[in-house]
Amino acid sequence: MSGEILVVDADATRRAALGHVLASAHYRIIDAATADEALLHAGTLRPDVILLRLDGGIAQWGALLVRLQALAGPLPAWIIAISDSNAPSERIGALRAGAHDVISGAFPAEVLHAKLRATLRQRDLLRDLQPRDDVEGDTAIGFAEAQAGFSAAGRIAVVSTLLPEDQPQRLRNLLQRWPGRPIYLAPDDLPLDPYVQVPDLFVIDGTDGDARDICRQIAAARGKSATRHTPTLVLLDSGANELAATTLDLGASDQVFTDVSEEELAHRARSLIHSKNRAEKLRNRMRSQLEAAITDQLTGLHNRVYALPRLIRLSQRARDEGRPYSIMMIDIDHFKSVNDSYGHMIGDQVLVGIAQQIRSNLRAIDMTIRFGGEEFLVAMPDTDVEQAMGVAQRLLRKISTTPVRVMLPLLQGEAPDAALDVPITISAGVAAGIPACAVYDTQLTLDEICAAADEALYRAKGMGRNRAIAAQ
Repeated sequence: MSGEILVVDADATRRAALGHVLASAHYRIIDAATADEALLHAGTLRPDVILLRLDGGIAQWGALLVRLQALAGPLPAWIIAISDSNAPSERIGALRAGAHDVISGAFPAEVLHAKLRATLRQRDLLRDLQPRDDVEGDTAIGFAEAQAGFSAAGRIAVVSTLLPEDQPQRLRNLLQRWPGRPIYLAPDDLPLDPYVQVPDLFVIDGTDGDARDICRQIAAARGKSATRHTPTLVLLDSGANELAATTLDLGASDQVFTDVSEEELAHRARSLIHSKNRAEKLRNRMRSQLEAAITDQLTGLHNRVYALPRLIRLSQRARDEGRPYSIMMIDIDHFKSVNDSYGHMIGDQVLVGIAQQIRSNLRAIDMTIRFGGEEFLVAMPDTDVEQAMGVAQRLLRKISTTPVRVMLPLLQGEAPDAALDVPITISAGVAAGIPACAVYDTQLTLDEICAAADEALYRAKGMGRNRAIAAQ
């Protein structure tokens, strides 16, 4: 996994040594010896990860961490702080100032590489979820809010072979201070049964189990759709460096040793839950935007963007399986006069009302889209032209005998909630897809079927409207 890494260290020898270790994994290295150089490179080059050596302690470098995060914009700066001090105050100070992780300067190269790979995975995930305009500097949601602090604590599930009272002391202390009751799981409880509440964080206690069991637990926690995005924090005995690297490469979100302070363990847990909630907000936003892109915002029906690939699949399946399908084009009669007489706000309500009547009088497998203006398209699988004409006639009768009730705009002096029933009729054109034939050229294409239905619609309108015509 390649990436661009900014190495910030005042010592040229250490920078060169670290650069050599990173270059072996094909990372692109940028050097910075001072805080000013680090800020310049971070602001202009936007590296994927920043490795910051904390010579002199957090008191000297804390302000730089804050400024690096401020430069990052909507996406956070992914900073791994390297410290020779194992003092809890130094480590938690770096994390609170904006570091994503803190590691010892004596960490083995395999653990450093694993932490970089895990950091880049998380960065890529959030970058993919972040809207493009936000990444490029427009007003952002989500990440811009992160600096305000963590949201409410979530629910923790502890996976351990040990009884709660026998689990590591720091873990027990964390759970005693954590709001809400934890969920205690044995390794065999993963993946979760459907009736078990999905936690916000899995803490996997790896202090009393072999490596294979721990790895299996990580895979099981991520193996179901319900828990795929639930972060995992792996707690290991101090010095288990090879296993630490393995757990991160298998997908663990974070890994700590039992000698970390209770404060750091709590911070990492809150940070993982916060990142999970932030990513979920972005997923929901992305789903909403995707839905908006394929939905007509006025009527709630799908639009052409949604319909075209599904119509193509419908046509191909009908051809492959020799099954009929029909296309119906519908147009609201004299809709311009509705807008001219009552105004466009009333016209919009009429469109919504007709869309609801069409959809409520069709099967669940039928697809209704707003084709444009006051025109609708209905695709009906497994329906020949005679059946489709029966559906069209039923729609005509239903709509012609059911005026659309609209709410009049409230004007000065008028009674509130004034309603009006607007009589509406529709015209329809129907064309049938041709089942599979021996000669491909004898089959109508999807475009030809839609065009035939559209031509039949205009014939219906030309013959007086409020009628359905089948394509010839």
